[in-house]
Amino acid sequence: MSDPLFRAAGELRADYEAVDWAASPLGPPAAWSTTLRTTVALMLRIRFPITLIWGPDEVLLYNEAYVGLIGDKHPAALGRTVLEIFPEAYDQLEPLIHTVRDTGQAVLLDDSLVPLVRHGFLEECRFTFAYSPVVGPDGVEGIIDVVVETTPRALSQRRLALVTRLGDAVASAREPQEVLVEALHVLRDSPDDLVAADVRPAADPGLVDPRLPIAPSAPLGHRDLLVDERADGAVVWLALTPGADLAEAAVHAEAVDRPDLVVRPSPMLVLDEEHEEFLRLVAATIGGALDRVETISRERRTAAAERALSRTLQLSLLTMPSFDLPGLDLAVRYQPAEDVAQVGGDWHDSFRLADGDLMLAVGDVAGHDSRAAAGMAQLRNLLRGIACTTDGPPSVVLERLDRTLATLAVPAVATAILARVGEVSGGRCLTWSNAGHPPPFLVDAHGRVRLLDSEPEPLLGVAPGIERSCHDVALTPGSVLLMFTDGLVERRGEPFDAGMEWLRRWLELRAAIGPLDDLEALVDELLAEVVGHSDDDVALVAVRVV
Repeated sequence: MSDPLFRAAGELRADYEAVDWAASPLGPPAAWSTTLRTTVALMLRIRFPITLIWGPDEVLLYNEAYVGLIGDKHPAALGRTVLEIFPEAYDQLEPLIHTVRDTGQAVLLDDSLVPLVRHGFLEECRFTFAYSPVVGPDGVEGIIDVVVETTPRALSQRRLALVTRLGDAVASAREPQEVLVEALHVLRDSPDDLVAADVRPAADPGLVDPRLPIAPSAPLGHRDLLVDERADGAVVWLALTPGADLAEAAVHAEAVDRPDLVVRPSPMLVLDEEHEEFLRLVAATIGGALDRVETISRERRTAAAERALSRTLQLSLLTMPSFDLPGLDLAVRYQPAEDVAQVGGDWHDSFRLADGDLMLAVGDVAGHDSRAAAGMAQLRNLLRGIACTTDGPPSVVLERLDRTLATLAVPAVATAILARVGEVSGGRCLTWSNAGHPPPFLVDAHGRVRLLDSEPEPLLGVAPGIERSCHDVALTPGSVLLMFTDGLVERRGEPFDAGMEWLRRWLELRAAIGPLDDLEALVDELLAEVVGHSDDDVALVAVRVV
């Protein structure tokens, strides 16, 4: 027979009426105490999850809002004891119930872990709940439990923290292997979410997790996620797919061969849509890191190829002199920069003119990379041709080179020194013109060092049509001329003038040790001094009068 008490139960009314209350420890509803009936009536009208634990037998009653918290335990839970309904959690709940019943004081727990079997397996559940006494004429008759499930919030916070740790761990990786190994360290240190994690094929044979299968039971194909149900639990396979840019690049370059991420989620978690989206986010974080390192790797390969091209082009042009120079020693060098980005623009040159004079040049095309190397090649070849067909001093050669660059629209701007070593009565003379380049040094036979400085003049390719100046100096026997590009004197963290002063002192010290007879050994010693101190490439020409 229906009791009017249950009319407020909403969708639970039929469930309440179906219980054989007479056979329960509470007896028929008509015989319930006034306190119990009043409390039940209040509970059923509240839309917040509430349960009652009544009497010494701890019989369970609850409202409609509470059903979602206990899953498939409903409707069997109505009218049965806490021990019967929650055997998996009773050791945790019993002390709380007794505390409230014995002391008459309320107990509040915030975000408490209470694992429950409510969907066929022991599930991680978290609640904030308050056990409060219901007092009747004879003392505490029961306990009212007002409860809020905090599981979704706790899972979201924990998963966000895991993805953040994962992103931090792979952020500094520089190789795909490093990304995978660092990611697995994080995933394997997150047992609340993942009891096993690996990649297939394995990132490191020594780190293979034997608890995970070698391959999925069905091909992953074009799917980004596959739930592989197995006898020992679900295994999830996730594609570490590249991003759109990398995928497009792969079409035109090389196929991207990525392993799959394979994980075994915690058996205490529901593998629902939100859980799958979390796993996709994990895979996307790793995939994004792989995108990054693969992009870096491609850029490295491109830069290395460009450096090789620039260096090959320069070295094919900047060869050792193959002619005899009676009364003169000549040494030339090109030392490429350690940094890929700094290779490309420096050059040296030396050649004999028809009248037997020696023409020397050093220069530096603005910019670095293969474009600078190509510009250097054009400028150097034009300079050679003009010098060999011009009857005039170096200043005239540079003036004609300036006009030619403008006429042919050669996109090159450069500093350069062009010098001519000729014979005059009583010895040799050096005539030079400087287009915005670091001035050369001259060391005489007594070890005195002189900077062949002059008024600055514009760079090549900047002001065609200007008149350039020439300068002369006698070259006495035993003297050494050193022409160089700025990579020789530029020192990290120091002004340019400090580098020039360093070179001057080095030449003085070297000359003080003994005569500079071995020109090849001298330039090799000098270049060894700048290794590790300069970021630029270096070209130099040295001439010694015998």
